[in-house]
Amino acid sequence: RASNEGTRRGRAFNTMMREPLATNLQQQIAARELGRPGALLKNTCWARRYECSAILEVHTGCVNTLRWSADGSTLLSGSDDRTVGVWSFSGSWKGQLRKSLRTLHRSNIFDAQAVPSNEDFVVTSAADGCVGLTHMHVSDHMSLLYEPKDRFHTVSSKMNFQPGSSQVLLVPFSSGCVRLFDLRVPSKVVIRVALELFSGANDVKFRPWSSSEFAVGCDDESIRLCDLRYPSSPTESVQLVAKHTQSFTPGTPGSTASAVSGLCWNRSGQQLLVNFRSADPALFNLAAGGASGGPSQLCEPAATGAEGRAGKQVPTRQLLPLQTYAGRENVETCCKEAVFLLGEDCVASGGDCGALFVWKANSGELVRRIVSDRCVVNCVAPHPFLPLLAVSGIDDNVKLFDVGASAQRTHDDEPARAAGGQWQTRLSRETNVSESQG
Repeated sequence: RASNEGTRRGRAFNTMMREPLATNLQQQIAARELGRPGALLKNTCWARRYECSAILEVHTGCVNTLRWSADGSTLLSGSDDRTVGVWSFSGSWKGQLRKSLRTLHRSNIFDAQAVPSNEDFVVTSAADGCVGLTHMHVSDHMSLLYEPKDRFHTVSSKMNFQPGSSQVLLVPFSSGCVRLFDLRVPSKVVIRVALELFSGANDVKFRPWSSSEFAVGCDDESIRLCDLRYPSSPTESVQLVAKHTQSFTPGTPGSTASAVSGLCWNRSGQQLLVNFRSADPALFNLAAGGASGGPSQLCEPAATGAEGRAGKQVPTRQLLPLQTYAGRENVETCCKEAVFLLGEDCVASGGDCGALFVWKANSGELVRRIVSDRCVVNCVAPHPFLPLLAVSGIDDNVKLFDVGASAQRTHDDEPARAAGGQWQTRLSRETNVSESQG
């Protein structure tokens, strides 16, 4: 046993020495206590201990997007007020406002992400259909990478950077177009049409560990699976750089899903969590040859520009979800997200009642229902390697939820205490499932 323990410790030490040094306090603590930062998340009990630890206030409108930096030291928030809040977590768990960035957008910001290769720059998308680039430290360094001809009838939505390339990203548009932006040459940003759909595109997510495969959520219940390695044929002098390879729709009888507002892959890229408008979030198995529920192979006219005009067809599968997550209303807004929590042991999404819902991923059992907004919760952003959550919605602030000292069995209104009692009482809407019922 002593020999095995020595060998294990030796391997752990060698692994640690090969990894880059921690760059901030959170990483140093996680590395010291656990060896690997992600290990701290793998504990479902944290879900029962979440309590509001801070409220971040700088915006004057709804907060529509929350994005952590890869190292967890910075949080970006985008709002209806057309500004981006930059929050630092290097020296405090409660977040400190570093800067409020002005942008050139004329309407609500829907996404804001730091460029991975140079986090001094922030890319934004908004309801005016534009894609902007703003320098974090130079106040007048603002530009629009893309501006549609009709700024008031096109929306640019949730963006996604290509894995393995820190300067290439996909941006979906309500016109049904998905555009690829290449930022590697700052003086000449390359913009190409990656995909054209007949249905408005709301979210796009690359499959983890793949630089070519991605999923698109649209204004219908189908999820498109696409591939950059297989270009479509040119049409109307526009060269499409991706091919719509297949689609799938939820095969649940009586489903009320009308559109897709959020997508989230698991780490292996084998399962896809989908947030449907007017329906429950659902988890699908997309492993090769392992589709859940014995999907029937169907065929329908392609919903892409090139394939559709050519009259070709793409395979469409009806998939039964591995699990659905019930218990919330979801009709008031069109941009709710669903995400994995705590090492993928849990799933979280917001509801129309102003609560954050947390379920067990495997069973769909409701674990917590946490009051997080006066109206509606839209955005949920888990910290990359700590059990820390950022949540936002219709309110003009961001709620932070951290792990408390004990499980929250009898619920006070946690945000009320953090806000000095200025919170509307909503105890009747607070639900907790105790461990004894688990």
